[in-house]
Amino acid sequence: MIKPFWEDDEVLDTLAQRRWVVIDDAFDERFIEAMEQAVPWQGAASDLFHRAAIGRQAEQQVIREIRSDFIHWLDRGDTEAVIQYFWQQVDAMMEAFRRAFFLPINYYEGHVAVYPPGAFYKKHLDQFEKTSYRQITLILYLNKNWQEQDGGALRVYEADGSHTEVLPLAGRAVLMQSAEVWHEVLPARRTRKSLTGWFSCLPMEERFLGA
Repeated sequence: MIKPFWEDDEVLDTLAQRRWVVIDDAFDERFIEAMEQAVPWQGAASDLFHRAAIGRQAEQQVIREIRSDFIHWLDRGDTEAVIQYFWQQVDAMMEAFRRAFFLPINYYEGHVAVYPPGAFYKKHLDQFEKTSYRQITLILYLNKNWQEQDGGALRVYEADGSHTEVLPLAGRAVLMQSAEVWHEVLPARRTRKSLTGWFSCLPMEERFLGA
């Protein structure tokens, strides 16, 4: 049996030391196929999705010059089998990250994201201003037969100012320290799909506000 990537010491060590890590073949083709069936991926044309905003709660704004993707927030009450399976994996990851990094992680929030051709997300951190809740970002890519000419790479900025570009290949995962790693999504030239979420140390009252 293949060990899950969140139990791999090399993956966890790289996340701790480099602050981010890429894992290929993090999940299998059956998961990708099931997600294709479970979610209407039309993005702008789907009632399920809405334009992504920046900021938190009452301060949220849709600013298309900063990000132009469409998102749908995941819900633990969703009855689709593949979504329930994903939540089970999230809970296993949460426990592994607690043990590995001695963090009181107690909450996961995540969404499905669609980048239509031309969509992007400018350079940013995954931590809101004046908060320190988000600890670890998880991105799972669902794009079959993705090529370099399709654009949509995740550009990750290193501490020394250099950067690395990661193609959003199906089955690939990225973990990063949410408050430490600057990154952006370069313009996509075909529809780009992902699952993106954050493991957080969130006070109980904040969880009920949907932070």
